[in-house]
Amino acid sequence: MTSDSDIGRHPSLPTSEISKGKIVVVDDFPGVAESLAFRLRIQGYEVYNIVSSTEAIAFIGKEVPDLALIDVCMPIIDGYEVARRLRQIGSCSDVMLVAISGWLDTATVASAISSGFDLQVTKPIDGKCMDGILQELAIRMQRRGDNCTQASNS
Repeated sequence: MTSDSDIGRHPSLPTSEISKGKIVVVDDFPGVAESLAFRLRIQGYEVYNIVSSTEAIAFIGKEVPDLALIDVCMPIIDGYEVARRLRQIGSCSDVMLVAISGWLDTATVASAISSGFDLQVTKPIDGKCMDGILQELAIRMQRRGDNCTQASNS
């Protein structure tokens, strides 16, 4: 994981008081994670980079982001196992989990879905694909907001 001073913010970028959502990028190659995080930060998201699968499980379980983009080819614990473990944490049931892989074949997609991922995409993630993920995230966040409002009005 990046140092505390680097987590979630890039010093040269203006930060907004209101974030569009909290996103965690998990990839064992820091450059890949930072490149993706940079694109998301400039769009107004609060982004955290994590380079270890074990740190990812602990951090996501505690911080509960809106979206986690997880590389499936991680050392020690692969991304599929990360997703399985996160889905066992009650507070993570609504987190949108996206598998990131260099492959997009039927078996890989089936493994991702059966592990608890909502989607699988290939890397590098192109702009249109990321826009689609962020649109889905916005819809999910709106639904959660509506459910919270309805529950408090009951």
